[in-house]
Amino acid sequence: MSLLKQEGDHPVTLIKAEIVMGRWNNRPDDMDVKLTGEAEDGSTAAWYGELSNHYIQNGKLAGQTSYAVTMQTLQSLGFQGEDLSQIGNLAGTKTSFSVVRKDNGYLNIYINVSPEKVISPAEAAAKLRLMFPQQGQQAPQQQQQYQAPQGQQPQQQYAQPQQGQSGTNPFAAQPQQGQSGTNPFPPQN
Repeated sequence: MSLLKQEGDHPVTLIKAEIVMGRWNNRPDDMDVKLTGEAEDGSTAAWYGELSNHYIQNGKLAGQTSYAVTMQTLQSLGFQGEDLSQIGNLAGTKTSFSVVRKDNGYLNIYINVSPEKVISPAEAAAKLRLMFPQQGQQAPQQQQQYQAPQGQQPQQQYAQPQQGQSGTNPFAAQPQQGQSGTNPFPPQN
C-alpha cells in the first residue's frame, strides 16, 4: 500500500503547485490552490486550500476567510507575497502531509506547515556542546534565547507570577494569529 494511503505524517516534496476551480462550491469565483506532494515511495496526494471570501465558522480559525488562511499556509511554506501567478515556485519544497481517515472512510490530507530546517554538522555540534558540556566544565547558567526561523514569529513567553502575586491570563484579549492585515474580500451583505 502506498504511503500516502496510510494514516500518519509522511514527508513529501511538492512536485506541483497550481490554481484550480473550487471543488465544493458551485460559484464561478471560487478557486483552490492545489499542492501535489510526492512521498519517498513515489505515491502522490494533494492538499487543497480554498481561495474564497467565505468566512470559517468553527474552530480556531473561525472568523477568518478561507483566502486568508490559505495565504498564511502558503507563506509559511516560503511563498512570497500574494501574486498567485508565482505559485509554481513552491514546487520542490519539502514538507509533510498528515493523512487522516474520517469516520466515513475517506482520507483527508492536511499539510504540515513547519518545514524542517537542515543544519550543518558544525552547528549541531555547537548546540550539543551547550546541552552536554564536557566533564569539568559547567553548563551555561542561562539558556540561550530561542530564535524563530526566518519568516516566522516567535511565540510570546510569559513569566510565572511571583509568590504573593496573582496571575493573569496571558491569552485574554490577545489577537489571534492571522487576524491582522487587510481582507481583500469584504463581507457581503
